[in-house]
Amino acid sequence: MKISFDWLCFLIFTLMYIIIDGYFVRNFSPEDYRSMIADIIISLLLIITIIFYKKSSYYGLIKIKNPKRYLFFTPLILIASLNLWNGININNNYYEILFLS
Repeated sequence: MKISFDWLCFLIFTLMYIIIDGYFVRNFSPEDYRSMIADIIISLLLIITIIFYKKSSYYGLIKIKNPKRYLFFTPLILIASLNLWNGININNNYYEILFLS
């Protein structure tokens, strides 16, 4: 049985996400800033891997040629961004964020 490169990357990133995110959620909390930073790093590694192996056109990470065709996605973007309108609430003070990480 031959495993394609796409499936191998999928398995590696899935296992990496489960292990790293599970560690941060278990030791801290899902709302902790350290969990958020770990998830952002994993997402950036995934995007960098897609760009490095030239799969961006396959996954749709290219510039849109005719943006008028996608105008109907505007309400979905607004609905998805509702949680960001009031800002991110971190339950720690500045000292804990800067010096106890």
